[in-house]
Amino acid sequence: MWQRSADLAETEALELKKAPSLRKRFIFAGTGVIAVIALIAINLVFNYSQRLADLSYDRLLLSALLQMDENILAENDTLSIDIPWSAFSTLAQANEDRIFYRVESSVEGYITGNKTLMSKPPSQSELGKPQFYNQTFSGEVIRLVWLERAVTEANIQGSVAILLGQTRLSRETMAASITTRAIQVILLIAIVAIILIMLGSHLVLNPLHRIEELLEERQPGDLTPI
Repeated sequence: MWQRSADLAETEALELKKAPSLRKRFIFAGTGVIAVIALIAINLVFNYSQRLADLSYDRLLLSALLQMDENILAENDTLSIDIPWSAFSTLAQANEDRIFYRVESSVEGYITGNKTLMSKPPSQSELGKPQFYNQTFSGEVIRLVWLERAVTEANIQGSVAILLGQTRLSRETMAASITTRAIQVILLIAIVAIILIMLGSHLVLNPLHRIEELLEERQPGDLTPI
């Protein structure tokens, strides 16, 4: 019976030695938490960079659209447009992208622009309110802005609609740049945090390791204070 107890005690001692130490468990747990937080932060940064890029370039797209809208003319009871060069120079800041546009009216139909650019906003359009959305055109995703407003000329009734689109190359470049820089900062913070956890675990658990060493050095049955 005593032999069985001794064997059992020896087996338990071996299992305890094979088990990860408290310091390793502490470091693994801390590293896991930091990794999860870092992944969440990277995902948030990715979404934010996409929205920020769209917001920045949507302002340019809207500015060009409004310049086009200001140059819609009514001549001989028909609508025409004299597209200003300034509208395209505004979009030239995204020099890697291509531009598409189409102007039409509810009465005359197609006026000018790209005839193959057939698109409507995904939601019900409101007169005088621009709408932004993405759509695949010519095999690539483009960013579109739609504006429809009522015609205020006395001899012309109905509405006129302007559709202006731009490829997303500059947007994706801007978003990728923001995401890359943010990921570098997040990884740096994560590495520093892991190093601090390793150092902190050593300082915090060092007294426990000292007590463990003292207990291992004691003879069986030694009940004197440590």
